[in-house]
Amino acid sequence: MSLVAAPLGSPAFLPPLVSLLQSSGDQLGTSVNRLASGNRIINAGDDIALLSIAAGLQAQNAGLRQASSNVAQGSSLVQVASGGLAQISALLTAMQAIAQQANTVALTAAQRGFLQEKFSSDFSQIDSIAGATSFNNIKLLDGTLAGGINIQAGTRSTDVITVAIANAGTGAIFSGTPNLATPGAAAAAETAVTNASNAVQTIISHVNGLQDAIDAASASLTQSTGGTTSANSNLVDTDLTAESSNFVHESIQVNAGTAVLAQAYTLPPQLLRLLKPMGHA
Repeated sequence: MSLVAAPLGSPAFLPPLVSLLQSSGDQLGTSVNRLASGNRIINAGDDIALLSIAAGLQAQNAGLRQASSNVAQGSSLVQVASGGLAQISALLTAMQAIAQQANTVALTAAQRGFLQEKFSSDFSQIDSIAGATSFNNIKLLDGTLAGGINIQAGTRSTDVITVAIANAGTGAIFSGTPNLATPGAAAAAETAVTNASNAVQTIISHVNGLQDAIDAASASLTQSTGGTTSANSNLVDTDLTAESSNFVHESIQVNAGTAVLAQAYTLPPQLLRLLKPMGHA
């Protein structure tokens, strides 16, 4: 770069150097801001198009995160329902064994009465579990969810998982109230319990299918959220390696330019002092 001699303080004094120093100073300030904030875009006017794309990705990411939260709650709901159904299934297994034991004439009245008491207790316990199994004050096994509730599992209106769980109470899985009063009644109770167990297993299979659908949605949302987060990061986050290199480059430019400019301002008086004796020779 060639420097043009001009009177100190005149508009033409070293304009290329001053312009370069100002430009490097601006670039250095931008690098400092980017490194400090971690953001590539410091001002909205830096890249309006890029900022618009980033805003869209951030909005999409927010929707995906909310959907992930919805799906997580749905998974918890289904797991609670599965736990209740497992307890009911266990009670039915115990009732089946009691009915089989009562299906014989070789029992005293007292023994049959004892079996009936245990059988009736388990029968009542099924309704207690069906009525008490709930999530966030929503009853899960008493028929409340027979019509289904929707879980928003994505950013589109069609990304919905419908959670519907049939009634697992005795009024739904039994046709009447079985008893063990006689061997014949015990045989009928065995059949009734078998049918009830089959009905509960059908509900369990359906709930397991819901859990599979929720797990698949969760995995998809995790992948999508990671993708949009990465895309947004590539757009707006500072490239630390490149920006650090730029910072060092601009720092050198500023330091060198400042030194040259300071030297340029101090040289003329020195030259005048050197030339002054020659003028008097």
